[in-house]
Amino acid sequence: MRRLESKDMLKHVYLGNPLCSSDGQYVLFSKEKASQDMKGYDLALCCYSTAKKEVIQLDLDFRINGYISDGYGGFYISSVSDHKTSIYHTNPQTASTEKKYEFDQAINLVHALENKLIVSSEHSCKPDQRENTEYYEILDEIPFWYNGIGFVSGSRTGLCIADCTTGKITPISPDTFHLTSSALSADAKKIYYVGMTYTDVLPLTHEVRVYDIENNSDTLLLPGGNLRISNIGIAAGTLFITATDLKKYGVHENPEFYKLYHDGSYEKLTDFDTELGNMSMSDCNFKGGCQFIAADDKIYFIATERYGSVLYMLDCSKNTPMPKQVLSVTGNIESIAAAEGSLFAVCLKDYSLHELYQIISGKAVKISNFNAEAMNSRNVHIPDKITFMSGFGIETDGFILKPKNISAGRKYPMILNIHGGPKAIYGETYYYENQYWADNGYFVIYCNPFGSTGRGNEFADMRGKYGTTDYDDIMKFVETVLEKYPQIDRDSLFVTGGSYGGFMTNWIIGHTDMFAAAVTQRSISNWLSDFNMSDISFQEAEFDHLATPWSNPEYLWHISPIKYADRITTPLLILHSDLDFHCTSADAFQMLTALKYHGVESKMVLFHGEDHSLSRLGKPINRIKRLDEITDWFEKHKKYCVEKK
Repeated sequence: MRRLESKDMLKHVYLGNPLCSSDGQYVLFSKEKASQDMKGYDLALCCYSTAKKEVIQLDLDFRINGYISDGYGGFYISSVSDHKTSIYHTNPQTASTEKKYEFDQAINLVHALENKLIVSSEHSCKPDQRENTEYYEILDEIPFWYNGIGFVSGSRTGLCIADCTTGKITPISPDTFHLTSSALSADAKKIYYVGMTYTDVLPLTHEVRVYDIENNSDTLLLPGGNLRISNIGIAAGTLFITATDLKKYGVHENPEFYKLYHDGSYEKLTDFDTELGNMSMSDCNFKGGCQFIAADDKIYFIATERYGSVLYMLDCSKNTPMPKQVLSVTGNIESIAAAEGSLFAVCLKDYSLHELYQIISGKAVKISNFNAEAMNSRNVHIPDKITFMSGFGIETDGFILKPKNISAGRKYPMILNIHGGPKAIYGETYYYENQYWADNGYFVIYCNPFGSTGRGNEFADMRGKYGTTDYDDIMKFVETVLEKYPQIDRDSLFVTGGSYGGFMTNWIIGHTDMFAAAVTQRSISNWLSDFNMSDISFQEAEFDHLATPWSNPEYLWHISPIKYADRITTPLLILHSDLDFHCTSADAFQMLTALKYHGVESKMVLFHGEDHSLSRLGKPINRIKRLDEITDWFEKHKKYCVEKK
């Protein structure tokens, strides 16, 4: 087979957002592929029939924004254009779709009622500040901007009721409230919703409110200041949330299950100590979908463990429900759908790309075959797994992808790829850029050092430890690999990473000169300035570093890679996006200036219109350019790998 090319990613089909019909007989899901001009993705909806055992693509001639179950075996699909929303109804039995309603503002579908829809809508709680924004912005909140969006001061997502008969949209939530999630009661009489009310600083904790649909009354159930809530669902007539009180491990503490009672009190149910949701990294996971679903008397949820993400179930009919594993695959379970005993998942399974699976008796049965052609035409490199002892004193995992058909006596270049987070993992999952580099003659190595997830709170607890045990673990991993694989050319070692991995790339080249070149992506170089620029650091940094620019500026400077710029000799390529407000471009510019000032070979590529998710969700043309820039940088600095006599 020929070697992979960067443009081969254009062949990938991305699946997501699976949703069961209320009777469990059909599954609606999205299918996306790079558009012909490579400036976006073509989106289609597909439907799987459990009776016919077939997948069909719906014939739709409108833009798709979202979809929900209608509660009667069908689906509502929304289409937003020119700030107006059209609602279509799809009958999966006949595969027919017709326009049903139209509303004079942009809305997102949340739940369906009789002749009404629960929807969410964006609005400004400070409308006087939104006038003449063509010429200026008024900012009086933090975050004042948000990743991929831009300025958001005063912007809120509110919960509303849309009357399908009159077209009237009535707000439910308070004006300064920002919605994050919701759950509809089984009798469709109440909606419980989660979010934050604020006017100056986005809080860390959430409140829960309940809206009585019949009585048109809204009540605060759980005030803010108590729990940071990640999910809400109703099962077996009981309200469940997943949350943390932040007391022991701070903002990154693994959430636990709680019962939330009607008087606002709550009871902790579990000590699961596992990351909820999929945090197993890949550049082939796309826009996702539900990872937490309440269905009848059960809650299904995805969790991240040592080698990937797995599916669990909580039987809420029991007095003391405990999570039970339903499905584990080699790879990632990315999103799920459930209804009336039917259970489905989109997976990156067995080192392959997305497909839809039905979960039957604890096994994943493949339904779709969208990526067969792409996978059948390429080599798949399965990594060797090794373990080494972390500075934390626990066995730690590393992975090594080898080039095909290694020649005896030949030396090969090596790329160390560092994941973001740091509370994430590399798992047993298809990762395109790693496969591409291995297919083009590189050893590609990656590991889950101290600070990674999947091993419990203690292992992930990086507070006040950045650049210490994590750095030691990564360097120990590199030395372990070099000892085990003498075919690696020690003169052609390279390092790259994004987000936290970008920070660590910057940190590494300030503390060792063993790498021939480096590429830092969406990185942090200065924790002092990052605190005041990032849309998330004002919340997270004090937990991550146990310091602020005012309580301990010396420490934040000490752990800032830019402090060590005068030591760096490694050529550095800097990749960043101008709409990345998680790790802002200010850090990239500072790193570029510092290295140029000190005479270090360096270059920056700034991607317009992209954000923190460039490598996964960026325009195809920019994703290819990014991969080419990294590879060309390493090729430029690679020593000749010749046969050794």
